[in-house]
Amino acid sequence: MEMFNTLKSFYQLWQYLKYLNNYDYDGLYRSIGIEAEGDYAIQTKYFNRGRQYVKSFGLLGLSFEKLLGRKLSEPEIKRIVLLAHFAPVYDDLFDRLDTAKDRIVKLIKTPENIKAVNAEEKLFLSFYLPVFRDLKTNDDFIGYFLKLTEAQEQSKQQTNGHLSYDEINQITRDKGGFSSLLLRSLINEQMNENERAGLYQLGAMSQYMDDIFDWYDDLSENRTTIATS
Repeated sequence: MEMFNTLKSFYQLWQYLKYLNNYDYDGLYRSIGIEAEGDYAIQTKYFNRGRQYVKSFGLLGLSFEKLLGRKLSEPEIKRIVLLAHFAPVYDDLFDRLDTAKDRIVKLIKTPENIKAVNAEEKLFLSFYLPVFRDLKTNDDFIGYFLKLTEAQEQSKQQTNGHLSYDEINQITRDKGGFSSLLLRSLINEQMNENERAGLYQLGAMSQYMDDIFDWYDDLSENRTTIATS
């Protein structure tokens, strides 16, 4: 029976990957009006990275079906795919462009009232606005995105060598935990406290694993993580 359940789970994961590989990404891009606008090279880079992010975000998101006992709706899946696309742009706004946290908070909280100042912000807003318009009254979505942003801001201190092990550990857990909860907030059902706690722990474990895979790069960039400390 255990072997059967394992094979069944692998088959479901394969089905999820097949679904994500066959998703109508070009149709999605057209639906949000970015197929013929902006910097083509930048768009292509983030389209490709977004499809890579979809593999992890999408698999976890679609796995929520087992938790909820139902199929995800098309709007819910679309939000997950959009999140996977604005996530790498969001990361670059923080890490590569060193965008001020206050600016990123404005992009998150008031995207309809802010004018993009570069190609990355414009692309972020293109992917983010459809999700925001669906969920702007959802306290979990905005709340967890802001908590993730605070953790991302604190993680910048990981290059100065002044953080304690406990501080690094908390930043790591918050980055992963709030990422997982942000993803779950895209689904219509409200979470109970046990689910929140479990998904936070799952996200934290995922971030630990991510830091292990990034060990060499982090060491080269003098970034202190749980894996390099």
